[in-house]
Amino acid sequence: MKIRHVLVLSFVCFSISPSIWAAIQQLNSLPTSSGVVLHVGDSYQKLATHMGQSPEGMRSSTVTENQRNYTAMHYVYEIEDKRYTITVMNDRIRQIEWVSVNP
Repeated sequence: MKIRHVLVLSFVCFSISPSIWAAIQQLNSLPTSSGVVLHVGDSYQKLATHMGQSPEGMRSSTVTENQRNYTAMHYVYEIEDKRYTITVMNDRIRQIEWVSVNP
């Protein structure tokens, strides 16, 4: 009986997860309106200098790595029907994600 529940639960999880993952995409780089390409690992200063617009919003979160807490800033930009979230931690771009504004 337990194996049957596990199999059903596994099927449901694998059936749902592709649609969830399809919604948010991760990037290693993002071209800016000024022609400069931002990469994961670039400095916050490069982001602020070359993005060409102010963020639509921002929020902070606490991230724990190697038993230490760090503050991560998440900057949200809307560009050509896509919402980009750029995560900066320790003055470096750590993650670039996008989701379509018009599904």
